[in-house]
Amino acid sequence: MDFIMGDSSFTHLGQLIGNLPGLPAESDRAKAVTQQQAWRKVAGDEIAAHTEVQVENRNWRIVADAPVWGHAVSQRRQALLEGLTQAGLQPVDLMVEVRPPRTPVSTPAPVRQQNPLDPDSAELLRQTAHGLKSRDLAESLNRLSRHTSKNRSS
Repeated sequence: MDFIMGDSSFTHLGQLIGNLPGLPAESDRAKAVTQQQAWRKVAGDEIAAHTEVQVENRNWRIVADAPVWGHAVSQRRQALLEGLTQAGLQPVDLMVEVRPPRTPVSTPAPVRQQNPLDPDSAELLRQTAHGLKSRDLAESLNRLSRHTSKNRSS
């Protein structure tokens, strides 16, 4: 198949994406991966799983998905800075921000459509309730019989 594609002007998607203006350069992406790996190693898997790292000019913004994780980072701030420095990253500061992950907007529960009883069925329920020995069942049937439609169908 290589002989067919030898003269083709086909360009791999990775090459096209890498050349788009506004996207980070390959070295920036590699640096971001290195920073993420260092963060996971220094902070630990548990904290890293609930935080996102954004580095700008050696200022590290740690975005936590819940207040408890933001607090955990704040409590370990000095140790985390030292660990990142030992990893060769020389952060100037750690800023913690709590931003819950986006959740899809839930749709309201559908309004339950009521299907009222026809008057004949309601009357049958009342008659049945009248002849019952069980008072609770009779009351339930009477309540149910009140759910009738307003107009009589033929």
